[in-house]
Amino acid sequence: MIENCYKETPARKRVLKQELLTLLNSKLSQYEECENCRFVSILELDEENEDGCNWIGANVKLICSGEPSEKCRPFVSRILSEAGKHYNIKK
Repeated sequence: MIENCYKETPARKRVLKQELLTLLNSKLSQYEECENCRFVSILELDEENEDGCNWIGANVKLICSGEPSEKCRPFVSRILSEAGKHYNIKK
């Protein structure tokens, strides 16, 4: 028996842009290394990309406790990737 290797992506929850920023910042604040970092804006797309997401990233202000901001980049990438799978912005 051949199994279908393509899984349907569940519908993304539609939220206001400010709600998504709040969610992203809540996730980011869970990392001690990023306690002084904040997402400040989201880059919206005119239409959904090939993955079905209508935004592709967020600008983040990295002020990581006097340490180089590179320390937070892996956390930022992980948060954006996961949120992109589950949320779209209400238009």
